[in-house]
Amino acid sequence: MAANQQQVAALFQSVLAQGIDAKEVASTVKALVEARIFSLEDLNASNAPSSIDAKIRKKLLSKKQQRSFSSSTSPKAKRVKTTPIDIPPVKDTPASILINRSPVLTMWATVVARKLFSLTLEEALSIGHAVSSSLAKAKGTSLGIYSSDKKSATAAAKPNDDDNENREYHIFGMVISAKQTQDGIRAMLPGEELADPGKTWSLLQRKFGDALGFAFAEMSNAAAHASNEHLDATAYQYYMHIRPSIPSGTKGWGAHGQLYTNKLSSYYQPETEKDTNLVVEAKEE
Repeated sequence: MAANQQQVAALFQSVLAQGIDAKEVASTVKALVEARIFSLEDLNASNAPSSIDAKIRKKLLSKKQQRSFSSSTSPKAKRVKTTPIDIPPVKDTPASILINRSPVLTMWATVVARKLFSLTLEEALSIGHAVSSSLAKAKGTSLGIYSSDKKSATAAAKPNDDDNENREYHIFGMVISAKQTQDGIRAMLPGEELADPGKTWSLLQRKFGDALGFAFAEMSNAAAHASNEHLDATAYQYYMHIRPSIPSGTKGWGAHGQLYTNKLSSYYQPETEKDTNLVVEAKEE
C-alpha cells in the first residue's frame, strides 16, 4: 500500500519533532516510506530500515517507547503541556552564528506572529513552528519526498469569525490553522497534531546556543521598527535578507552556514532615521 500525501506529511512532522537534525529528516522519512512504515507507532526494532543511521533508529525507537508509556496512562490526553519559557539575556554580540536555516526562519516567524497578532511568546512559537514546517514540506516536495499539492492554501482558506475554537493566521503568504486550547493558541500540524512551543523553544536553544538572547532581541527590535502592514508585506523578504549563507557546492538539506548578525538590524529603519536620510539625500542633490 502506497502512502498518501497526508500520511507522509504527518510522518515527516513526527520525525522532525523527535529532534532529528533537519538535514537527516528527508532521508529518514524516505527510508521509512520505502519500508511501508507510515507512522512511528508502527516502527519497532525488527522493522526499522537498516539504511537509517543507527543513532537515529535508536532515537526514534526510544521516543516511541516513551510515547507508548504515556498513551497507556492517558490515551485520550490532547493537551499540549506548557513549558515555562524565559528569553535569555544578551551575553555577547557575535559577528556571525553557524546555524542552518530552519531555526532562523522559526525564530523570525515567531517574532512576526507575536507582533502582528498580539500573541504570547508560547502562542507565537507554535505559529513559528508551523510556518517553518510548511516551508520544510515545500522543500521536501521539491526533493521528491512526497507529491506536490497544487491547491493554494491562501486561496482556499477562509477565516471563521464565528468559530470559538478554530483560528486561521495569514502570515508569510500562507494560512496557518490553529486551535484555541486551555493553554492558549496552538498551531495545527499535519495529522491534527498541535505544535508544542516548549519543544520549539528547546530546539532554538540548542541551535542558537549562547547567541539565542542576542538573536531574539535583534529580530524583535527589527520588527518593532516596521508598521504591522509593512512587516506583514515584507516578512519573507527580511528572512531572505538574513538567512545563513550556505557555501557554494554544499549538498544536503539543513546544511549549516553563517548568519551574519549585522544583517539582523539593517533591513528596517526607525521612521526618524528614514526622515534624516531623506534630508541628507536632498542636501546632497
